[in-house]
Amino acid sequence: MRDFRQILVDLAAAVEAPLLRGFGGELTLNRKRGNELVTNVDRETHEIASRFLRGKGFSFIVSEEDEQISTKSREYWLIDPLDGTREFAKQIPEFAFSAAWIVDGYIEAALVSNPVWGFRALATRQHGFATQLRSPLPHPPGATLVSRSELSRDLFTGFPAEPALHPMGSVALKLALVAAGYAHSTVSVQPKHAWDVAGGIGLVEMAGGRACDLAGNSFRFRDGRALLEDGIFAAKIGAEASSLQERARIRMHELKAAP
Repeated sequence: MRDFRQILVDLAAAVEAPLLRGFGGELTLNRKRGNELVTNVDRETHEIASRFLRGKGFSFIVSEEDEQISTKSREYWLIDPLDGTREFAKQIPEFAFSAAWIVDGYIEAALVSNPVWGFRALATRQHGFATQLRSPLPHPPGATLVSRSELSRDLFTGFPAEPALHPMGSVALKLALVAAGYAHSTVSVQPKHAWDVAGGIGLVEMAGGRACDLAGNSFRFRDGRALLEDGIFAAKIGAEASSLQERARIRMHELKAAP
């Protein structure tokens, strides 16, 4: 029987070194399909993570940086080698490595790591949730973390003043910080790719929180390349969180209906 907790610990150690080396270093910047930014560190981290997991006997690995791999397996790893590439390239430490072990569409193990902050969160269904943090965080613990680009485009018009909205890059990192209790909640009214959010969603769920789309539906990851159309909301359970989710749902429909 595989020890997924130890696999996550070793996987984190394998990918954190190249992320630390690359952050603030000389980067090669390119554009991939959809005009999204990609760096040499994205690809290096992808190669290291894929090689590590194959060395542990896993055959199906779906990564943002490998468009050739299908998800036609009931069990597979879903990874984003560098979520928050734009921030990484600007030397803003709001990025993360994210991984999730998927079985029949459900997340059974998850990892999100940001080595600049010394932040690592991991969880398995068998062993539960664990986290570590070595640096102060740039936001108050009661904040709702949101996309910097969504906030700059005024996509949160009409949201309540409390909890305060705080911009941050990587959605995987935002979810992991909610799971660890370092933020009140996170919300996005825009579509997300499955690889962006699977690791963080798994952490929230296994830490006892709630992660869903803005219609209130739980996530299933049968297709690791899926685009999740109805936004995302995550928080520890509570009446205030439910009210925030409802406002986000209304705002999403307003944006979809706009000409």
